[in-house]
Amino acid sequence: ILTYSFKQDDRLIEKTLLFNDDSIETICINPAIDHEIFVVYKLIGKDSLRADIKGDWNGTVDYIKLY
Repeated sequence: ILTYSFKQDDRLIEKTLLFNDDSIETICINPAIDHEIFVVYKLIGKDSLRADIKGDWNGTVDYIKLY
């Protein structure tokens, strides 16, 4: 998984920790500032995905396929 920052014009690699039938758990490490973000992705519908994020910001982001 590739994470891209439009503010920093930088790419971060997100490593998969666990992959099963209904979720993917990942960690994203920024070595420049020694920072970690954990994300659990889950399918919530045919065209939607939810990301539960834990790190400097804790929250949920829903993604919806538009086409």
